[in-house]
Amino acid sequence: MRKTPKHQWLGAMTAAQRVFITHQNILSPGDRIWYIPTQELQLWTGAAWVAIGPGGGAVLYTNLTPTPVTIGGIPAGSVFLNQTMQQMWDALLYPYQYPAFTSFLITGITSMEVGGSIAGAQTFTWGTTNPANVVVNSIDIVNVTDAVNLIVGTANDGTQAYNFGAGITHNVSFTHVFRIDGVNSLLGVFTRNLNIYWLYMVHYGPTLTTPLVGADITGLASSGLRTGYAGTYSFAGGGYKYICYPSAWGTATTFKDTSTGLDVAMEVPYVVLNVVTGFGVLVNYRVHRTTNILGAAIDIIVS
Repeated sequence: MRKTPKHQWLGAMTAAQRVFITHQNILSPGDRIWYIPTQELQLWTGAAWVAIGPGGGAVLYTNLTPTPVTIGGIPAGSVFLNQTMQQMWDALLYPYQYPAFTSFLITGITSMEVGGSIAGAQTFTWGTTNPANVVVNSIDIVNVTDAVNLIVGTANDGTQAYNFGAGITHNVSFTHVFRIDGVNSLLGVFTRNLNIYWLYMVHYGPTLTTPLVGADITGLASSGLRTGYAGTYSFAGGGYKYICYPSAWGTATTFKDTSTGLDVAMEVPYVVLNVVTGFGVLVNYRVHRTTNILGAAIDIIVS
């Protein structure tokens, strides 16, 4: 019997017939039959019969030329060796779902006044997408600023307590960085940073007292953590309107009534030295006061 040409259709065969031709050295890769026992088309690969029609299975696909672009779930640079059609379609239509952190926090702490501390027992919390693709016990939490590993190899359960002891303190404006790391099931690392800010307090409000000393500044009706003096300040009626901020920020020059757009008359500012903050840090404050006592409430834009 002569050797069949490549990609020859050999017709329908029983199991016994298929065994017979397999052992006759007449097959070429690509030859096809209709296999009666399983009611499916089959292809001879050169080493085995594989299903290519009704009944399951897939043609084996090989292409060692890297793909030039990403298509679906197949990234650029992929090569293929003996992949079934099932594997190819799954890779294309069902890309790997990479996990990522959606949040990372220390409960109740986002910023604080200079001199404040992150101390004692605290709780880190986080969220992730696709948690099924996170390696078990692969979560680490790092104090990036101080280059210290705080928690290593914990579960991806979204919460972990940590005792900071005496704590982390900054006596000047500062950004302290923490990082959470995880490992996905492809052994890639994913991360998210948490920034905690130490900020200076701006104090403002109405009072008849003039001039102000340190205790008067910190005793004004309103205060807030800020990175600069620019912004809108709201005052109740009565008294002079004061705005006090760290002198290191420079000097505000424009004060406007938000309701009229007109300038608000202000006295020449002065500096009060060594104002004691709520955490005992000494800060020099620049003090602005309206020229006149203002009986009505007012919002003032400062720049």
